[in-house]
Amino acid sequence: MTDLKAEAKAPAPERVAFGDPLPQVHALNCMRAVFTSALLSSVSEPYIGDALTLAAKCLDSNIWAIRNCGLMLFKSLIDQLLGTTSSQNWSDDILVKSSRFSFADAPDLLDIIVKLLRAGSDIPESPSSAFESVFPALKLVQRISLPNERRTEVRELVLRLCGSPHWHVREMAAKTYLTLLETSDIADSILPLLPNLKLPQNVIHGRLFCIKYVLENFNKISNSRLGKSRPFDNHGLIANWR
Repeated sequence: MTDLKAEAKAPAPERVAFGDPLPQVHALNCMRAVFTSALLSSVSEPYIGDALTLAAKCLDSNIWAIRNCGLMLFKSLIDQLLGTTSSQNWSDDILVKSSRFSFADAPDLLDIIVKLLRAGSDIPESPSSAFESVFPALKLVQRISLPNERRTEVRELVLRLCGSPHWHVREMAAKTYLTLLETSDIADSILPLLPNLKLPQNVIHGRLFCIKYVLENFNKISNSRLGKSRPFDNHGLIANWR
């Protein structure tokens, strides 16, 4: 594994032509095969943190082949950690956090995730490659608990992503934004999200997405605590507000 990591981390050329050798690509593919092998899963698990960090660093490579292989490794590792078959599918309960992994297991990973979120939220300057990296970054933020001192920073970046020109990014960011709110702040968080009609349409749409998921979660909490059938009517409007 050490040799594969060294090969994958080797500096890549500034430009490559078709057919040029890229040992980094082969190393990343070999690592993915190791981590997805049922026979090697138990012995490879201690290396997941380092591999996640390595794969995340590859996501901003200027070479598409390295970036793509890094993304596939990243997704495979997330799938293994979170027990899902598709790294872009969201569970019904998006507030469930993984207990198998924390950012303390990979000290550099959160800084890399923040960098990926910031690159994706620099609209409209973001290259298309930045949006490729946003999805796995959001998945990790959604499912792995953040240190308290970084929650505000990450929440602001995720809210900026809610104004992405890409519809799917807006939806994923809005769901992730909900996971970054404290339970006691759910109701109070709606007012700051109300969009100014002078804002760009994508930003308005993203904030309405946030409000939608906040209200749905508030509805769920209210049902469980009060035993009422639906605090909101069938159109999502407040029916029994107290």
